[in-house]
Amino acid sequence: MKTRTGFVSNSSSSSFIVTFPKIPESVEEVKKIMFPKDSEIDIEGYDYNMTTDEVATRVFSDIQKSHPLTFKEISEHLTHLHDGAAGRMPKYQNYIRIDGSMNWNGYEEDSLYEAVDMTKRRFGYAPIKFIVYHFCYSDESGESTLEHGDIFHNLLHVRISHH
Repeated sequence: MKTRTGFVSNSSSSSFIVTFPKIPESVEEVKKIMFPKDSEIDIEGYDYNMTTDEVATRVFSDIQKSHPLTFKEISEHLTHLHDGAAGRMPKYQNYIRIDGSMNWNGYEEDSLYEAVDMTKRRFGYAPIKFIVYHFCYSDESGESTLEHGDIFHNLLHVRISHH
């Protein structure tokens, strides 16, 4: 039996809300959108480096398994930010009626309103003109480059850390 005596770390993960100008139809198109000037670089990660081809292949695969987000879905993802913005979200306790029942419609409506407002603040506008996807990568299973390599630096995006 082997005993590890070196550094051991906790795993982390991050979600990314990323805007694309259109729905990519190929790995090559993803690569051109993500790395228009840096098409042949290695992206550094904690455990190993990835080429832009490898990153584009993975992102295209993830796009194929997903769907473009609705504005409501974008807003809901952004409510999980850890920058204090989520503190503005309505508290469910404030929607309990005198008889003890919950006013779920009021709570959901007010939550969506705040999330939409937060989305506009984070992106600077309502990202209606763009195709928006949600990605989630962790630093285990060889994904540290995807999580920490700033792979979306050429696209409007928001990173949500789940450390």
